[in-house]
Amino acid sequence: ADGVSSEQAASLQHFSLPQYIAQYLAASPDLQAQTNRLQMARNTYKNAFMTAFLPSFSLSATASETYGRQYHYTSWEEFQHGDSYGQAQASWNVFNSGKDALQYQSAAADWQVAKINYEDTVQQYVLNAAQTYYDLLLNQKLLRVYEDDLAVAQQQYEQDKVLYENGLKTRSDLLSSETNWRSSQLSLFSAQNNYANALKNFNIALNRPVEAPAELDEQTEQDLSPLPPLNEDLTNALAHRYDARVQRLTLKQSDIAQTLGKLDSLPSVFVDLFANTGRGFTSHELWDYNYGISAGISFDIGFLYLNKYRERQNVKLTNQNAHLEYEQFLRTLRDNVVEARNTLLLKIRSLEVS
Repeated sequence: ADGVSSEQAASLQHFSLPQYIAQYLAASPDLQAQTNRLQMARNTYKNAFMTAFLPSFSLSATASETYGRQYHYTSWEEFQHGDSYGQAQASWNVFNSGKDALQYQSAAADWQVAKINYEDTVQQYVLNAAQTYYDLLLNQKLLRVYEDDLAVAQQQYEQDKVLYENGLKTRSDLLSSETNWRSSQLSLFSAQNNYANALKNFNIALNRPVEAPAELDEQTEQDLSPLPPLNEDLTNALAHRYDARVQRLTLKQSDIAQTLGKLDSLPSVFVDLFANTGRGFTSHELWDYNYGISAGISFDIGFLYLNKYRERQNVKLTNQNAHLEYEQFLRTLRDNVVEARNTLLLKIRSLEVS
């Protein structure tokens, strides 16, 4: 019925919806790239913790040789031995007016946003896979319907032709029957084209040959779950929708940015620990070392603090806008939920009537 040859039937592969979704996700280069980006965001988040709270270390080694008219070497060994030095350093910013902790909180929010966006991307791919699967299934069924319709129309035309030849049908009846037959042929051609396109989309997503046949599970769930109360729907949407979760984290980042902006316009206190050791390699020197602590306070007042005051005002207004945008988002979310419920209720009632 679907134009499957004997060779194709031998290699016919069966797909259920869960199987197709799993293979669709596994074969998607775009999703693999998104997974790599998520891993990159995770690494950035981990580095943010080390930058904010852990000491940093460095190793260095240098070697130099000086040449000039005043330098005269009496032997090759003397020429070979230049100045060389090795050093190891450690530094630790113990306190920085709380800015490091706030920056880490912002980085943690970035990581949460990256995870939510990844989950949203995966959900979109799952929906695309389901749409592709059901699109092929629908076109497969329509193809069978049009094939049956063509067979019926052709049989009716042949019967009417015999009756017309025996004088039992008028020429108008025969022309009407032939028109129906030709129309069924055109409908079948269109259905075959739609099926071929749907099969192509189905196979390309799995990196299969474009015309490879597929057997689909035609048993689909017919039961519809009852809709929850509107207030429960709104609560669930606010708690679980990806865009709502991202909006809350964005608002949190705006609050952190406001706090950082205020701190930047106030005196900054810092406490650092440091240690280093090193020695020269030209002669047999002992390892030299030193360590200590440094603390200080700095206050950038700009031009009589006027520009700092305006910067604080801008930070405050930016944060106010973030809260206003969140309030507008909540109203839009409520509108979207109600509209989606009304659309779904209409479809449910249409199915009940049909």
